[in-house]
Amino acid sequence: MKYPALLLAVLLSASQPATAGTCNALNVSGYTGWIPLLIQDSADDPLTGVAIDLMEEIGKELQLPVVFKILPWKRSLQYLESGRIDVILGIYKTRTRAKIYHYTEPILLNQTRVFVLKSKAFKFETLQDLIGRHGEILLGASFGDDFDQFARKHLTITGQASYLPSIKKLLKGNIDYMLSDYTDVLYALRKYGYAQQIIALPKVISTLEVYFAISKTSDCAHLAKEISERLESLKSNGKFSEIMQRYTGKNYK
Repeated sequence: MKYPALLLAVLLSASQPATAGTCNALNVSGYTGWIPLLIQDSADDPLTGVAIDLMEEIGKELQLPVVFKILPWKRSLQYLESGRIDVILGIYKTRTRAKIYHYTEPILLNQTRVFVLKSKAFKFETLQDLIGRHGEILLGASFGDDFDQFARKHLTITGQASYLPSIKKLLKGNIDYMLSDYTDVLYALRKYGYAQQIIALPKVISTLEVYFAISKTSDCAHLAKEISERLESLKSNGKFSEIMQRYTGKNYK
């Protein structure tokens, strides 16, 4: 499905902030490949997904174009804080982030799971079972305050800009596990052809609410309340459920 009104802008270098006080477009970003939020298999494919569909609906109601900027995840967080983008489409909420960004109401729930090489699966019943093992996550990723605090104190975890380097390290035995969103990693494993070699361990680390986060410093920051209200309106009028059904086959009331 293509969206003619959607402007895709790839940032090749650090851009300058827009003219102060002028909100002419909603500049948004997010992790492309977070299923079912933002889906784009290659640079030539149109961007689709629950999150961009919802944001397009909100943009139409506000009579503002939606400009999606492709950024590394960690940089998108920095740009949201500094006001270079207006909204991140899909993010977990932590106490630290809540001080920096405005948050909408949650749009869906997501599971965090541990993925391992099938031939080297290990017992995983508590977080203590990860101590002494080397794991990888996406750069800038958070999996809730409890896990993040435990990881900082006890776990050996490094970051990658995308899933593929971690998948390759798992296959070579250079790391013991990768940690991320269940549906997202499954999609990546199928895409790269490794769904039979790499599996998710049964235990769910966390079930987290996913939000839109809105900048407190961008030129469109004054629209934070209205964006949140219009998102809730999409839930009440059935449009949200229609969009979710399109990508997940599930009905969300």
